[in-house]
Amino acid sequence: MTKMTFPEWAPQRTGFPTSDRAAQIRFLLRFAILAPSGHNAQPWRYEIDHESGSLLINLEWSRVLRVSDPNDRITFMALGTTARNFVRAAECYGLTADAQIVGEGTESYVRVTLTDARDDAEPSTDWIDAITRRISNRSNFYKEELSEPLKARLTDFEVAGVEVRTYTSADDKRALAHLTSISSKKLINSKTFRGELAQHVHPNTTTKRTGMPASGQGIPGPISPLAPFVVRHAKIGTWFSIKDRKQLTDAPMIVVLITPGDAPHDWIRAGMAHEELFLRTTSERLALDTFAAATCDDDSRARLAKRLEVDGYPQILVRTGRAKKQNRPHTPRLRIDDVFTEAPAV
Repeated sequence: MTKMTFPEWAPQRTGFPTSDRAAQIRFLLRFAILAPSGHNAQPWRYEIDHESGSLLINLEWSRVLRVSDPNDRITFMALGTTARNFVRAAECYGLTADAQIVGEGTESYVRVTLTDARDDAEPSTDWIDAITRRISNRSNFYKEELSEPLKARLTDFEVAGVEVRTYTSADDKRALAHLTSISSKKLINSKTFRGELAQHVHPNTTTKRTGMPASGQGIPGPISPLAPFVVRHAKIGTWFSIKDRKQLTDAPMIVVLITPGDAPHDWIRAGMAHEELFLRTTSERLALDTFAAATCDDDSRARLAKRLEVDGYPQILVRTGRAKKQNRPHTPRLRIDDVFTEAPAV
């Protein structure tokens, strides 16, 4: 049984247009589309505002997660992750990209404006390499401490309105693991949640361009064709709970992203910080795994905020470290033509 590969993960890097702004945007979208999103739904829609020469990133409402993300929080975070990819890719081609969150409420979106970099600007890290290698790794991590300089390289960045907190002590990790395990058991044992997840978990030979191969969820290749049935009907919350508890307890470092508010603008900013952390982790040859269960509902988030002693809103929790296995496949990708609207937005 052959795993499907998706050529979008090996985009052409040469031939960047030198002057045509619209062509530059289209070129950079081949990196923007490689961002993470909940259940790999890829809920974004790109447009070019030809009057201003900027990129508009809107939600594609047909790809939101109605059950697992009823408030669209994780969905709006995906606008931030893809915007961050675009910004970092632009830097690699000598441009400055300014991403601004505009609109209000469910009408919020991201406008990215490109400008030529200053002559005295320092050359950027090759973020494109990190973008194309980035992958969620759900295997076990080695129990080893991260050095202070390494932790600083991973988390010493600023996204306005997002606090980045790190936890490495055994007591903190046990507490966060406990809270996450309770939430994950509740979530996975929900029949409606499993029904939606089953629509996004596919056999390893899938040709679908959204969702996740079964192997990425820990389901062996020989039984991957049965993955949707297993996910939908097996009440496996206890197994996930035990796995989450162990992996977070053993993780070298847990990172929590916190915002002062809990509205679309906050969620998009949290998505930008999430992808920045992901890219930095990848650049350091480390792995990252996201745990959304701990923030999936108001009760879970309230317990987490109390344990963290914060007045704000925890948006996402991740673990990072050196993975024992590196064999997870990349997730499918929609083509640029599937998510790009040629006509300017009104």
